[in-house]
Amino acid sequence: MALTFDDGPHAMITPRVLDILAQQDVKATFFIVGNRVAGREQLVKRAYRDGHEVGNHSWSHPDLRTLSPADVEQQLRLSQAAIAGAGVPAPRVFRPPYGAVDPMVQGHVNMTIVRWNIDPEDWKVKDAAEIQRKMLLYARPGGIILMHDTDPATADALGPALQALKTQYQFVTVSQLLRLSPGDQGQYFGR
Repeated sequence: MALTFDDGPHAMITPRVLDILAQQDVKATFFIVGNRVAGREQLVKRAYRDGHEVGNHSWSHPDLRTLSPADVEQQLRLSQAAIAGAGVPAPRVFRPPYGAVDPMVQGHVNMTIVRWNIDPEDWKVKDAAEIQRKMLLYARPGGIILMHDTDPATADALGPALQALKTQYQFVTVSQLLRLSPGDQGQYFGR
């Protein structure tokens, strides 16, 4: 199973999430918003140094379907530059904000598009016990879990949920789960 985190790095929550992942010996994939990197480069470096995968989540988190093809490409290019500027290899995987993809967006993204098939709705619920319950309820082999390293409730739910899930599942990065090679195209939702 692959655990993914969107929308960071967050100055307060991302370090907590990274600490919990280190304590649990779990690897994850962080989909980074490029305009949130400045001043938080050390968090991006730490995620990579700790063995996590770093992906692109656009420059400013717009619905890419509402942009021109040139603006879609700019969103990716700026985010790639910010992440690489933090001292981390440029990402090979991309998660579109809101999971919003249409043929135009897909045609202008030159990375593997990674979606998800497990959503404990941490972006909406904001209750650690409920997030944990949904993580356990929806877990399945080959799953890609959508989380966000931007809210305290997510960090509060993470440790207990991982302790329970690790009895049945091994956590890997998205690229490991999907056996991706550099340059693989297409959209993936999990297995």
